[in-house]
Amino acid sequence: MKTLLIIATGGFIFSLTAHLASFLGIDPQAVFPPIWLLHIGIFVVWIPTVFLLRKIFRKTGREGFWKVAVRNAPFWMQALCIFFLLYTFFNFTNNLFALNQEGVPTIVDGKKVLQSHGEVLKELTDEEFFRYQAYTFRASSGHWMVFYIVSMTILLSHRRSKEKAQVQISPDLDDTTHEEVKP
Repeated sequence: MKTLLIIATGGFIFSLTAHLASFLGIDPQAVFPPIWLLHIGIFVVWIPTVFLLRKIFRKTGREGFWKVAVRNAPFWMQALCIFFLLYTFFNFTNNLFALNQEGVPTIVDGKKVLQSHGEVLKELTDEEFFRYQAYTFRASSGHWMVFYIVSMTILLSHRRSKEKAQVQISPDLDDTTHEEVKP
């Protein structure tokens, strides 16, 4: 679980950095083409997180499920989960609206164009092409951030729960030498 937590944390940091870079006029895809591996990384951390959530759900049922899943994560991480869930909805809606209003950027016959349903709408300047590509990238990177932060929060909470359980069941050999581990 520690490895998954590290991957989730790294995935969140990289996806947030790439997302913000796209607002600053930097094309993360051009600077670091393997950035799309973050798409695959979601599955690496999310599948085990879903299995963990199923286990929690079986124990708790629907009532209080989320509270149990994140109870040992810091409050700021829980707040970030909510923030990024809301942000992802607005980000995706905004980018989808921007792209659907006009079309999708692509290269046809070596020319940068805006295309909709296979029909070339217009030729694009480099600046326009980048702007439309940024919309597409932001839609994906917004989702990456939410999947990674939620996974990171749940995995950290689970790890802390296990640590607390170990402290509680460890034998108290000598009251003077036993120190309580604080999470």
